[in-house]
Amino acid sequence: MNQNFHIREFTPSDYQAVTEIYNLYRPNLPHTSDDFIRKDENRDSIIRHKRLCVEIGDTIAGYAEHTQFTIRYHPQKFYIEGGMLEKFIRQGIGTLLYNRLMDELSQYNPISIRAVCPGLPGTIRFFEKRGYTEFLRIRESELDPTSVDFSSFIEKIRSLKKNGIEIKSLLHLESDPNRNKKLHDLYWTVKQDIPGSEDSVRRDLETFVKEDIEPYHRPPEGYFIAVKGDEYIGLCPLSVVRADNSLSHGVTGVKHEYRIKGVAMALKLAMVRYAIDNGHTFIRTENEVNNKPIIELNQKLGYKNVPERIHFEKEIGGA
Repeated sequence: MNQNFHIREFTPSDYQAVTEIYNLYRPNLPHTSDDFIRKDENRDSIIRHKRLCVEIGDTIAGYAEHTQFTIRYHPQKFYIEGGMLEKFIRQGIGTLLYNRLMDELSQYNPISIRAVCPGLPGTIRFFEKRGYTEFLRIRESELDPTSVDFSSFIEKIRSLKKNGIEIKSLLHLESDPNRNKKLHDLYWTVKQDIPGSEDSVRRDLETFVKEDIEPYHRPPEGYFIAVKGDEYIGLCPLSVVRADNSLSHGVTGVKHEYRIKGVAMALKLAMVRYAIDNGHTFIRTENEVNNKPIIELNQKLGYKNVPERIHFEKEIGGA
């Protein structure tokens, strides 16, 4: 083991180094330093968050952090993430960094700790050795928007229009005084049917607007909503990944009574058109591996799979 290392709390001067390490482990959803800064500046006050760095000489060799999310908030449930530069892996330093992070967490008496990692054998062994078990597997995929043949879907779109269903952007709906409340309700409705969302909690309207409607990376003209008359029936929000000029989309959901009618496809086609018109190189998404309907829909559009990510969990018990 390299003895010349020091574990300390993160400082603002570490943003660039942490970003570079993060991107080694999440190449399919890269961040900029500014992304990290904005996350830190806009984190909800109820979230217990701490980031540590390990320094070897004048090099940031790795980082680790614990955090929480409002969408899954419980005061004693946490997520951890981090990484090491490759040349410092398998020297025991990452283990010491992890142990220090666990010491920091102990003050909150955690009952559950989750970690998200690439499906690499060494990483899997690291967590399994420490009592973590896999509870969720995420399939990541990406699409070249210019490869989509819109002509294949013309009849389906015409059929939707005949039935009074239209796709509009968040920007186009700004004149609706109940827009945000309708989206808040719609998001929660469709979220219930998405595999892996069983422990989600409903955020209040103010938090939802701050995190889902108004964040800097989510352009209002790229947030698509399916409407029928005054009713909001489906949604597909896009986020701009500034590190590589790609797009990422999260929940694509449709109310149960409007499914199998092509609404989700129409939402995704609007998203593809937006990507082409604005010069974005790729569209990326992620889905729980058992979410067969949306995975099949993505395959019809031409999404290509990239390596999966695994969610691990360690249940501790506690008060």
